[in-house]
Formats: sequence, C-alpha cells, structure tokens
Amino acid sequence: MLRNSEEEIVGEWKEMSAAVSTSNIQRPTLIFQRKQCFAVRIPPLDVGRWTLGVEKPSRRFEAITVGILTPRHREAHTYLFQAMITAARKSPPRELSRFFENGDMLTLPEFLRRYDLMNVKRAELIEGVVHMPSPVRIMKHSAPDGLVHIWLGTYAAEHGLEMYPNATVLFDAENALQPDAILCSTPRKGGRVWINQDDLLCGAPEMVVEISASSVSIDLRDKLRVYRRNGVSEYVVWRTEDREIDWFVLEDGQYAKLAADRHGRIHSRIFKRLVLDTNAALKMDKAKVLAALRR
Repeated sequence: MLRNSEEEIVGEWKEMSAAVSTSNIQRPTLIFQRKQCFAVRIPPLDVGRWTLGVEKPSRRFEAITVGILTPRHREAHTYLFQAMITAARKSPPRELSRFFENGDMLTLPEFLRRYDLMNVKRAELIEGVVHMPSPVRIMKHSAPDGLVHIWLGTYAAEHGLEMYPNATVLFDAENALQPDAILCSTPRKGGRVWINQDDLLCGAPEMVVEISASSVSIDLRDKLRVYRRNGVSEYVVWRTEDREIDWFVLEDGQYAKLAADRHGRIHSRIFKRLVLDTNAALKMDKAKVLAALRR
C-alpha cells in the first residue's frame, strides 16, 4: 500500500482503529506519530489465519511496526501492519445489543441506534441515562397534552411559527429529549433549531412544554437543567397531580418563574400575545383557553 503524505497515514490509522474496535481482537496502540514517522505496537497476532494473497506459516507476533515516509520510501506499512488491518476487517464483530432499559447509561449515537431498532413510542436520554415513561393516563397526561397542542397549535398557525408535539430533540452529546410540545421559529425567522438528515430536531427551541404527573422530579430537576443549559427561553411544566402550571423564563442564565396576573393569566416574554388562562386550562375549558389568545 502506497501512502504519499502524513495525512494519509493518519487516515489509515483511524480506519484501522475503527475496524479493530468492532472486532474480537485487541486494539493496537499508536506509540507516536510525528512528522514523517509513526510507530504502532501490535498485540499477539496469528498472522497465519489471514493471508495477503500469499500463503504464510502460522506465527504469533508482538511487535512494533514502524513506518517512515520519505520521497524514496513511500511504502509506509510493514507486513504486520497490513495483516492487522486485514485481520480487523475479517474478524467477526461483537454482537451489539438491540435494546435498552430504564436507567441504562448510553451515548447519544448508541441510544439513537437502539431506539430505531425497538418498537417503543417514547424514550429519552437525559444526562446520558435512559428514561422510559410509565403508561399514559387520560386526565393526568393525555387530556392536558391535547389541550396544550390545541393552544400552541392555534398560536403557531396564526403567527407563522412551528409547533411540534412529542418530537425528539437532540440538545447535546448526552441529551435526546422528547417534550410534550415545542413552539419555535423557523431558521429563516431567527429560530435556533434545524432538522438533521435523520429527520430529528436539533438545537434549542424558544419554548418547551412538559405535562408532568409521575415525572415531576425529572421535569423540574434533570430536564430543567438541560433546557436551561442549552438556552431554551421559556419552559412550561403542567403539574397535573398538583393542579399547578409553572412557567419559567430564562434570565441571565437562570430560570425565573413567571407569575399569573389577577385573572390567572400568564403572558409570554418571548412570544407577543401568547397568553395562557391557567384557571381555564386546569378546568380543561378549551374554549376559554383559546379566547384568551384572541383578546
């Protein structure tokens, strides 16, 4: 194999490392790589199991492979280095788990990989830990969730915004959350979210709403920290068992709770004319909730 530049050596090293990481053999160690030289320590390897077009006797090696790049010596890999790459490509990969459970600690890519393989409608990765919700109850979750969707959906339609119900949002390397409702501007209108190639929402929306019954401690602690750290401007938590609605606004990096006026209405600081009649919402009076929007 001919390598004409130091960058190509580094690329080959990365390729080999990635291949070995999914094989059942030990990973080689890059001892150093500086300018035109590199050295790799290779663990014991039975080179007789893998051939490069020529039959080789079975031998086991633990050696240091050194490659040197010069204009006269472009071949930067010894036989052992080539054999290790071939071994990695031909070795059977470790079996990868297809599932996750509540409390599992996963990276974001691994969480998304398993999520695609599982037949689940809702799961979240919060600070690197998997959270799976309890069964959805009508009055504690489903009915308030529907009211919020009508409220924000109506406002979004009338003001040229986007409302996404129950969409997974990738916030950072350890957090893939699925809020009950999201209200946000499009990127063309100054919004901070975008849709990636896997059709997942990325970034920090202006508003997030959570319907909270059994998940109060998570919504007001772990999720609140994630939303605050990533710059979600307003965060609404409807605590259905407590019959309370908390509306937080981000001020100087901290969430401050907004107070309702004497009529029980809370007004958004971010979205003009976005109002929630909390008394009507707690009574599940959709007509009054929508009427407050149009005053």
